[in-house]
Amino acid sequence: MKKKIIGFCLTVMLSAAALTSSAEAANLGGATVNTGLRLRSGAGTNYTTLAVAQQNEKVIVKAAAANGWYQVIYDGTEGYMSGQYLSLSDNMDADFGTGTIAGTQVRFRAGASLTSEVLGSFNAGDTMKVTGVRGAWYRVSYNGITGYVHSDYLRISKSGTSSATQTGTIKGTEVRFRAAASTSSKILGVFPNGASVTVLSNEGDWYKIRYNGTVGYVYGTYLNLSANNTVSADALIATAKSYLGTRYVYGGSTPSTGFDCSGLMQYVFAQHGISISRTAALQYSNDGTAVSKANLRPGDLVFFSSSDKAVGHVGLYMGNDQMIHASSGSGKVIISNITTSYYVNHYVGAKRVL
Repeated sequence: MKKKIIGFCLTVMLSAAALTSSAEAANLGGATVNTGLRLRSGAGTNYTTLAVAQQNEKVIVKAAAANGWYQVIYDGTEGYMSGQYLSLSDNMDADFGTGTIAGTQVRFRAGASLTSEVLGSFNAGDTMKVTGVRGAWYRVSYNGITGYVHSDYLRISKSGTSSATQTGTIKGTEVRFRAAASTSSKILGVFPNGASVTVLSNEGDWYKIRYNGTVGYVYGTYLNLSANNTVSADALIATAKSYLGTRYVYGGSTPSTGFDCSGLMQYVFAQHGISISRTAALQYSNDGTAVSKANLRPGDLVFFSSSDKAVGHVGLYMGNDQMIHASSGSGKVIISNITTSYYVNHYVGAKRVL
């Protein structure tokens, strides 16, 4: 990569150094999980479970929190873990997933220091493999070159996934392109119907995208994602299982707010670049291909009736007569057997999206 020489005035350099020093003081490096450990939405066992890490898995430690807890990043998800079950390390090498640059003219350095040689610079949306952490710095690999980027300017996505390989098409006229995932954020422009965009990540009902070199956000209703036929049922089920124990919330569609049944399905599929409808009824009528109960296979959506509508509930079939779903009765995401009398009596059908 060709080196870019950028001049800075003394004031800007001092300001950047002060910012980085503060960030370095808060970032503690990495940690090894000593046993199966829940990633929580807050620093305590009363908070929602976002994921479950297994023994010997690695996490990035961002900061110390209250009562012996730490703010961490596990497989692209930010949350909290109890320090009682973590072995901390300032320096750690591991596959932490894919990093996406958040900023312009971000320096790529030969070492984890502001005084290290500058190998080049990155712009917003550039992606690279994250192979380690050194305090507040990430070790990354880009085009065969290993170097370091400060954590302030790199966002981590799930291991083994790329945040810049999915494409999408805008559906609708006068669809707004925004600077942040909010209808109150700055409007960067307006898309023409059918515009092709690169999808960088999914953030609840919003998608972070790149269009004509600019990175911003579009609401999911106005985006058709390209089909991704490489997703395996095992990967889909593993993602769903990482949200076991997350509370049930009617209308919920993210780990932080909680899930209802269809919100969980939409969120899980979106993590693998697959767009499905928002409600159980629409998922049943609009998405996938119908399959018989006798031909169910892992990864299929299974649908059930309720007292007031033809389709009122959906789950993800796991095989062996089990499904994972957000249960209003249990108040959380659980695994259930679809051969129990309730689910047998209320079964409607199944759809295959993969």
